[in-house]
Amino acid sequence: MLFISVKKMKIALPDFKKTSPLQQGIVIMLLITLLTLVCWLFQLKSMFAWNLILSPLFLFCFYNPVIGAFQQKLLQYTGFSVLTFILLAMYIYISGNFVSDFSYSQSDELHIMTVLVVLFYLLLNLLCLLFRGILYMLEQIDN
Repeated sequence: MLFISVKKMKIALPDFKKTSPLQQGIVIMLLITLLTLVCWLFQLKSMFAWNLILSPLFLFCFYNPVIGAFQQKLLQYTGFSVLTFILLAMYIYISGNFVSDFSYSQSDELHIMTVLVVLFYLLLNLLCLLFRGILYMLEQIDN
């Protein structure tokens, strides 16, 4: 029998609070590329391909604002985040049109999903900004 002690194993995880929007965007772009290749290899050409390729953007939409709430230079971080979000959306547009039989302009469902993703991203950014403001006010009360 082989027993492995968990106490001896030290796994070094990166400091997620220090990842820049560009680094997050590169990871999401790699996920989008991987999913595009999966769709291409398995001949997924319906709306399912678009939904699958769009799914990593939801990860970015959630992860990015939450990490942004703990940044020192919030304005700079948010600017790079929005730019990265736009670049990821354009990359999804290109990847989806490459793989799917449906082009983006043909599907009203994709237009609605795009609006919902953008609203989700903006609202979560606003909530994280409010959270940061509340933390700042509580900090001022303590001092």
